[in-house]
Amino acid sequence: MFISYAHRGASEYAPENTMSSFYLGLEQGANGIETDIRRTKDGVLVLFHDRTLERVIGEIGGVEDYTYGELLRMRVRNSVTGREDIIVKFEDFLRYFGYRDIRFAIELKEPGTEAETLELLEKYGMREKTVITSFRFECIKAVKRLRPEYKVGFLASDFDDEALANMRDIGGEQLCPQAECITAEKVRKWHKMNYNVRAWGCCTVELMKRAYDCGVDGMTVNFPDLLLQYIAEKKSVSEDNKAKTMISIMTNNVKRSVNIMDRAPLMIKNYKRYAPDILGLQECDALAYDAVVEPMNAHGYRICGNTVAENGELSRTPILYHHDTFELLEENSAFFTHRYTNSKTFSIAVLKHKSNGRIFAVINAHFAIIIGSYPKEIGTDMEVGNHWRIGNARQIVDELTKIKGKYGDIPVFLMGDFNSTSAHDPYSILTEYFDDSLTVASEYRSQPMATFHKVGQAPADGGLPLDYIFVSKNSAQIVSCEIICDKDMIDSTDHLAVITRAEL
Repeated sequence: MFISYAHRGASEYAPENTMSSFYLGLEQGANGIETDIRRTKDGVLVLFHDRTLERVIGEIGGVEDYTYGELLRMRVRNSVTGREDIIVKFEDFLRYFGYRDIRFAIELKEPGTEAETLELLEKYGMREKTVITSFRFECIKAVKRLRPEYKVGFLASDFDDEALANMRDIGGEQLCPQAECITAEKVRKWHKMNYNVRAWGCCTVELMKRAYDCGVDGMTVNFPDLLLQYIAEKKSVSEDNKAKTMISIMTNNVKRSVNIMDRAPLMIKNYKRYAPDILGLQECDALAYDAVVEPMNAHGYRICGNTVAENGELSRTPILYHHDTFELLEENSAFFTHRYTNSKTFSIAVLKHKSNGRIFAVINAHFAIIIGSYPKEIGTDMEVGNHWRIGNARQIVDELTKIKGKYGDIPVFLMGDFNSTSAHDPYSILTEYFDDSLTVASEYRSQPMATFHKVGQAPADGGLPLDYIFVSKNSAQIVSCEIICDKDMIDSTDHLAVITRAEL
């Protein structure tokens, strides 16, 4: 069940963390309330967010500098509406709202309040409908030490491996990332780790919609009415749109076995971090396959796309897919007719989404190139290599025709290392039948940039990609396409990964 937490109540319209704000949040349809705990000078737990009183009351100092009686003579004010109300004792809040069939997110703003907060929650029977959260990890760690049966959530901008390990160590249940840092891929990854995901920082309608569409389990929002309106709009779409499902596809060249044992852990870390539904890899010789591809089985992937050369050499452009999400209907792999080495192959997987039954195909390709170590009599890459890649492109179009002849007008995604840019003939041939995700993405697209580089060195400015993800025309909605250019990706291999989100 999705939880719409009224953030300090309906704080867009009423004085935050006051009774009037909480009541208004419930009137607007929220099924949860989020609030903050601080302690007064005389030891009373009250609901107040800021470290100082200045923003919402206009006084100097913090809650801890005043007794509860002194605070009662002040007024919390909403700067937009001008409405005023009094500061609320935590116990009074529980007395008036704790019996209701809603969910509660109780944020601890400072250490030392854990035991008394838990005591009051127990007094009012709140255990099963409350999650205790904090930006301060020591607070939720103390809660788990005192009452391990209570659910806790950690508030952070994002969650790296260390933060996830800390949550695992204490048995935490909820991750609370900042809305602007959330992606659907991250949410799926965290769900697979059995975390509940609740967004914070949904301070605009756009961020609210984005977080909701990424699949979070709940969010804190200052305007529950607008969130509930958006949810209702989403539910009123046609049955066809209801059946649509978002998938993510990533492509990356692993650079064969060159220093593979040093690079493999970082590559696997990258793939785990972005958690694509489908992953296409190129230049996977035997060592690279063993070091990078096989270990992905442990992370929910299944592998298809092995090709045996005429001389018995095994060269692979593997396609990895989440077996709990997709059913493999057919797989095939082959060498390109126009090539010099046995690393220039393509693989095909026809998959069926288990949740909505939609069928689509994925082609993972590595186009030909002539490099300086090849015999001189072969020719130059500009002449012969380009001719080979034109042949590769036409062979892919033939495969597209075969797929559509057998399965009908299903979406076909083409990804890989094409060893040519949008300025060359192969791209023109392919884009007669496919759309480039980088040019048609509806919500987000990276600026075109060089994807080939030296390991450990960022690509030169002003280049164009060699790596692409295409989709057959008029078949699927491309939502986003990103060229990943962070340090981990740059250090792991000599090609930047490309990741696309599409709606089936």
